Amino acid sequence: MRETTPPRLLVILSHVYDHFGKRRIEVTSGYRNQRRTSSYHFRGSATDIVVPGVKPAKLRAFVETLDSGGMGIGLYPRAGFVHVDVRPPPSYRWIDYNPVDHSDPARRPPRGWKRKRLQS
Repeated sequence: MRETTPPRLLVILSHVYDHFGKRRIEVTSGYRNQRRTSSYHFRGSATDIVVPGVKPAKLRAFVETLDSGGMGIGLYPRAGFVHVDVRPPPSYRWIDYNPVDHSDPARRPPRGWKRKRLQS
């Protein structure tokens, strides 16, 4: 069974919302049912975000001020989003200049997973 989103991640997102004048936070990726089970997205403790009208570098700089230990913060300038996760200490930072590749095998659902068609 999947864990619920850690409250600490929601508190961080709440601070982002308040700091940038209660602008909408767009979640470009949250929980992912994928093959790579070591991902913080798979664990439900990561999100990729955009705040319209705020440059990703400025968003990342603010999120870094919220780190009291045990955060992953990634800047994806070409894709235009910031990754935020909560994890065991120590914290980790990165910048990824690659474009997002949605065909990446690590992002595919686990083997044996079947999409169910909803009947109307």
